[in-house]
Amino acid sequence: MPEQDTTVRHSVPLANRVGKDNTKPQPSKPLPALKSIDQVELNTLQGVKVLDGAGIVQLKDDSYRVSQAARDAHIEKIRNLSQENPSLGSINFPGIEATLDNPVSMYVGYFHPKVVEAINASPELLCFTPNIVVEKYDITEEPCSNWGASKVTLSDDRFNEIQILNENKPNSWVRDTSVMGKKGENVTICIVDGEGYVKNDIEADRPFTVNASKKAGKAEDHCTIVTNIACGQNHGIAPKASVKIHYFVGTMPTQGFVTCALSGLQLAIQNNKLPGRIVLNMSWGLGDQEPGTVRTVSYILQRLIKEYNIIPVAAAGNSGTCLYRTSKAWPQCEPGVIVVGNTDKKGKINQQSCYGPLVDVYAPGTDIAVPGSNLITSGTSFAAPLVSGFLANLLSSEGQDSHFATITSEELCKMLLESFSVKTDQWKAPNLLFPGDVRTITARMPKPDFDALTITMIKSNYGIKPPRGTKTHKTSLDDLKKIAVSIKENKPDEYESLLNKRAGAENWDDIPGLKNSWGELKKFKCEYDDQNEATANDLIHQMAQLSLDAPGVFSWTGILKH
Repeated sequence: MPEQDTTVRHSVPLANRVGKDNTKPQPSKPLPALKSIDQVELNTLQGVKVLDGAGIVQLKDDSYRVSQAARDAHIEKIRNLSQENPSLGSINFPGIEATLDNPVSMYVGYFHPKVVEAINASPELLCFTPNIVVEKYDITEEPCSNWGASKVTLSDDRFNEIQILNENKPNSWVRDTSVMGKKGENVTICIVDGEGYVKNDIEADRPFTVNASKKAGKAEDHCTIVTNIACGQNHGIAPKASVKIHYFVGTMPTQGFVTCALSGLQLAIQNNKLPGRIVLNMSWGLGDQEPGTVRTVSYILQRLIKEYNIIPVAAAGNSGTCLYRTSKAWPQCEPGVIVVGNTDKKGKINQQSCYGPLVDVYAPGTDIAVPGSNLITSGTSFAAPLVSGFLANLLSSEGQDSHFATITSEELCKMLLESFSVKTDQWKAPNLLFPGDVRTITARMPKPDFDALTITMIKSNYGIKPPRGTKTHKTSLDDLKKIAVSIKENKPDEYESLLNKRAGAENWDDIPGLKNSWGELKKFKCEYDDQNEATANDLIHQMAQLSLDAPGVFSWTGILKH
């Protein structure tokens, strides 16, 4: 039996739940039908409150050789036991109030201590996390003709529901705007592409420029499809982004054309003609190039990355081959370029997609509908603009979070891997000993806490994640205490020195340039288990003197006043 995770994460003080005094034995009542989580008004359960006895229960699945019949029997037992123990003094315990899966393997409720004891003793139990805050997310769905936008904005369960509906009603996909931020507003997506362009999914009042030949475009032209996936009003994932297009005639650009296009982009930035941050989409490649042959265009691209902080995104290619770190494929080999592979509806890598160490993330790019036609198309060319639009959504939230105003392409890439992607497949290269992960982007992940210094204390393991960091690094208790003292005593130089010397942490690679400045520290967050409760409470007591936020149980997040 695996060890149970007793770590509890919340930041809300305990509250009392007061009800009628039901001290007299009550006759048994018929058990009500179980509700799913979306049928429960969570404010009557936990909502923003955290209550003794409230918690979420996860049962073992079939991989533990626990059948659905056994899980159903467990739930029925707990419901009956809850009916027999409805209260303790003036506090009511309704028992199971909602289920979270179908078939049911998780449930949430508010349980009498005797019921909690029975749950913990159950052989079907995988994990019981008490005092959890359950959040109900408002889902705002709107029609969308691209299943890729559905895949990365919906939960897996909801996407599967929509996919079943689409078996009888093609192209009735939806995208969830609640996870799309400002939909790319105040961000410019610059698309350098080919074949031609026709404006068939960009509304008239959107900021839009196109620099190209006068060739008449079609719906099925490469540039048209790429643009609509990135920022189309009905087809794209960033439908409010500003659009700048520079397209070439033919299927592959010349170095001269790319040099001209990037020079024009640089000039537009210098003259303040493009609003907000810039995402550059390049759904093409020049193939393997010797460094000397791309010296000029490489210089311009690197200047755009380093001096103007643009975010370049490139398609990995469709040869089905491995892109090694030593690859000379251009622009994929350029430092700072986010390289994108192609996955299908199940998250499996497309057989024609390039893969390997040089490919950073993956996105839906298989059997993509073409607005304005009856065609479907596939390729990394159509996965890349989904990532470009996805990044535009993140960058458009910079008004709410200044972190995105200055974040670099390298930082964004690491954030995608750590915080906005899930493992959906593996790739295996002929000349590499170990396989690599296929991580497909998704918005259904918790947003990183950019301005919090997060400390974890679980058993004998101590971890630290600095502001702007995307990973928790192993460190020592002594270093954690030193950092806490530097914060309490308001010593910015000492704090920065400790973090920039890695505080004993290993592989401190998620913050390029070690940007651990005092000004980025806004919150202190501590997560711990019962073994470390005394030590953690001592640290929290020190930090609580700098904050108005009341400590919770097994976790605390305080906004600092320095």
